[in-house]
Amino acid sequence: MTTGIEKAATAGRPGRAVCIAVLLVALLALAAIGTGLWRLNSVTAGLDIEALRVGQIPITVYRPAAAGTASAPALVVVIAHGFAGSQQLTQPYAVTLARNGYLAVTFDFPGHGRNPEPFVARLEDEDRRVGVLLRAFEQVAGFAAGPPGANGRLALLGHSMAGDVLLCYATTHRD
Repeated sequence: MTTGIEKAATAGRPGRAVCIAVLLVALLALAAIGTGLWRLNSVTAGLDIEALRVGQIPITVYRPAAAGTASAPALVVVIAHGFAGSQQLTQPYAVTLARNGYLAVTFDFPGHGRNPEPFVARLEDEDRRVGVLLRAFEQVAGFAAGPPGANGRLALLGHSMAGDVLLCYATTHRD
């Protein structure tokens, strides 16, 4: 027969089954975390990814790992993000393009992502806004036309705000 004191002493301790359940949940959680990290890493496996800067503009170049041995030079696709975006949002496009043999270049416009340069104080000032973005894009495009393995031709891919910028660039650079 157990006394009230013994019952009170054992009531605060978890039973063996509870300890095993907690351990099992912890192991499952660790396995899920490991699987997630492996999947994240496997997305970019087989690609050479290089983070660079052109002036203050952060740029990332994605290329197939075997690009140095390819016989034909690759087309470069410059991928531009929209307002309040960053190159992180364009990574899936860059990875897909690089896996298919293209060189992909992503970057952060001024005032976005890791780019420390300011954007514009007033978004309503369209000429100034497009001018700031276009100057940044011209620097990126100048860089993108010449990396090793590139053939000098550019393809442009942009989202939202970048559409205005890419259209302005394409009309003045018809080649």
